[in-house]
Amino acid sequence: MIPDETMVVLVSLAERVDDHAGNPGHSRRVSEYVRELLDSMAHIQDRGIIEQAARLHDIGMMGLPKRLLQKVEPLTADERARISTHAQRGGNSLISQYDTREVGYLVLHHHERIDGQGYPNGLKADAIPFGSRVIAVAEAFDAMTQHAAYHEGMNVADALKTLTDGAGKQWDQRIVVAFVRHCIPRLRQQHRLVVP
Repeated sequence: MIPDETMVVLVSLAERVDDHAGNPGHSRRVSEYVRELLDSMAHIQDRGIIEQAARLHDIGMMGLPKRLLQKVEPLTADERARISTHAQRGGNSLISQYDTREVGYLVLHHHERIDGQGYPNGLKADAIPFGSRVIAVAEAFDAMTQHAAYHEGMNVADALKTLTDGAGKQWDQRIVVAFVRHCIPRLRQQHRLVVP
């Protein structure tokens, strides 16, 4: 677990990254979805570490140019590759410090895919840390449903269809099922799901 005083500084950087990338509140929403997911799965082990990693998952975007993060036109292969470095950059910078190491491993792997086609290491299935798999579902849902400079947000139904279609290939099926069955109804009931 990252000590509270360090976490305050890192959260402030994560919020700056969200603003810089044209998606204010992204890391906060992802951490809320992760909290709901962990509640629905009655997951206790390493819970604090997973929640901290969710809040900091995009911290590796620091230093990438705003023009790249907010580009409206399709990204070139080089630009896509450059943005894809954020998981490794953020994960490795956190892993390099003792207090943030466990969180860093989850940040490093939050763009891995169940089918092994993700990055940075092409991990498959259960080789991907559980916390990274949880963050991947929450992060994907938020990215799909929020308006950003480079895309219009999908409606919730279309985003959930994308998640269910990708379950077992891109995302962990058990986590997608928990998100669709338990988290979405609870978030709607609590008026914490903002529908674009």
